This record gives sequence, structure tokens and C-alpha cells, in this order.
Amino acid sequence: MNCISSSNWSGVRLCAPSHLALAGLLCTSIIRPSAPAATAAFAAAPGVEILANTPQVQAARNTKEGVTGFSFWEAAGPVAGVSADAPASVIVHETPETITVGVSDPTHLNTGAVRVTLSEAKAAKVAEEHPEVKVVSLSPVVLEVGMDGSLGRTRSVTLRK
Repeated sequence: MNCISSSNWSGVRLCAPSHLALAGLLCTSIIRPSAPAATAAFAAAPGVEILANTPQVQAARNTKEGVTGFSFWEAAGPVAGVSADAPASVIVHETPETITVGVSDPTHLNTGAVRVTLSEAKAAKVAEEHPEVKVVSLSPVVLEVGMDGSLGRTRSVTLRK
């Protein structure tokens, strides 16, 4: 078993056989030194595209799964057509039929709402909703997400195209 020890994040010690998901958004691949073919294959086609890495926003897309994650540390964007008017963690999963958007407050400090805009996305109707997510517009997709009392929990909505 491969282990990662760190003095960050209050001395967390992480162990996993091959892959470890962190914070539901970012993934760290742990590739064993005894598997050079696996390392070469991953390096040749990682399936991950870094979209932004600035002090304002980090974003990455899993090109194989159609999932894009954003960490907005202040109002920023658009990055890949997505913007937020306050700090927010945003995850977008798009299929040919649906768009699912999850939004949370990484600071746990927002007592208001965050507006998330997907300027390139168009939807026909709401399929599944959360009471704290107001769909302001379907084309482009604009969401107003209430953060008060969320304590960092994700609030999501699924839209049909």
C-alpha cells in the first residue's frame, strides 16, 4: 500500500492502493514505482485538462467523464464559460441529455447567495432541484444558490437540455 504523509491539513496521513479522491473535486493519482507501463500510459493520456490555476480560481476537467470542477476563491470568471460572483466550489457534469451543477461554499462564511453563470450552457427545463437553488435563467444557465446555513454542503440542480 502506498501512503502519503503530510504536515499540511493538520498532519493528515492518507493511504490508498491506487487512487485517492480528495475533497470530492480533485484527484491525486498514486502510481506505484513498480508499474512504469501504467505511469507511461497515464502520462500519455491523463484524461485531465487544467483550465485555470490562479490565486482567484483553479479549474480542471475530466475529459473522459465530462466533469469539470472549479474552486473560485473570489468573484471570477468566466473560465470554460463558468463564473461565480463570490467564493464557491462548483462542479458541472454534462451529458448529452442533462447538465448537473453542484455548488458549495469553500469558506463556510457566505450567509447570502452566490450567482453561478454557465454562459455556454443552454437547458430546456429543470429536472431535479434543491430548495436553495433558484434557476434565474435556462439560456444561458444562471443559478442563484443560497449558502446561508450550508456549512460547506453542496447544493445541486439537474437541468434537461
